[in-house]
Amino acid sequence: MASSIANGKLYRIGGMPDHVHLLVSLPATLALASFVKELKVSSSKWMKANPHFPKFTGWSQEYAGFTYSIHDRDKIINYIKGQKEHHKKMTFAEEYRRFIEANEVAIDNRFFMKDA
Repeated sequence: MASSIANGKLYRIGGMPDHVHLLVSLPATLALASFVKELKVSSSKWMKANPHFPKFTGWSQEYAGFTYSIHDRDKIINYIKGQKEHHKKMTFAEEYRRFIEANEVAIDNRFFMKDA
C-alpha cells in the first residue's frame, strides 16, 4: 500500500481545530478507504508523539471524500487556503450539511457529524 500512496499527489492541506481538508490525487489502484486508514494511522502516531499537539487524542471515525474536475483544482486550493476566514461566517457543520443536501444525499440526523 505504501507504494500506492507514494504515487499520489498532495496539492493542498489545511485545517481548522475540528476538521482538515486535503486536495489529493490518488492512483486508481488505491481505494479511498485504504488511503484514509493509512493517513489516520500514520498521522495519529506522529501527532501523539509531537509536543505541539497535546490535545490530540485521535481522529473521528467519519470522513468524506469527493471527486473534482482538474479544472477546479485552483478554486479548491484557494478554498482550502481561506478556511480560517471562511469559517468565521459559517461553521463546518453548517457548510457540510449544505453541501450534502445540495448534492441530494439523504442525511440521517441521528448520525450526522457524530462519532459512534
